Amino acid sequence: METTELKAAVRRIFDLAGDAIRPVALLRREPQDYDPALAGPGAVVEHSTAGRAHVEAKWNGGDAEGLEVRPGEAVLWLADVVFAPRPGDLVTIDGVTRRVRRVANIAGAGVLFVVVAG
Repeated sequence: METTELKAAVRRIFDLAGDAIRPVALLRREPQDYDPALAGPGAVVEHSTAGRAHVEAKWNGGDAEGLEVRPGEAVLWLADVVFAPRPGDLVTIDGVTRRVRRVANIAGAGVLFVVVAG
């Protein structure tokens, strides 16, 4: 299946899920290299994107798509984001912000991710 077809299929599935799919914000902060003018690290660059997610917040630990999930962590099925999530990123859904701990690129080609965040 081509990437564009895969993206369209994931979007249709998310559309059909209705209220189970929530808007999500993904934020990454990257400190820049040493800046001699500041005599320290450079400014922090922020990257953000909006997307959509299905949240499985009541997880009791175990495994989700090969990722260890600790009690109290949420499992997020994340799509429609501009950049791939990675550990340390922040995800905000329904006013709750969590830090990404683990990520699996489920569908390949950056179409659908499973994110473990606490």
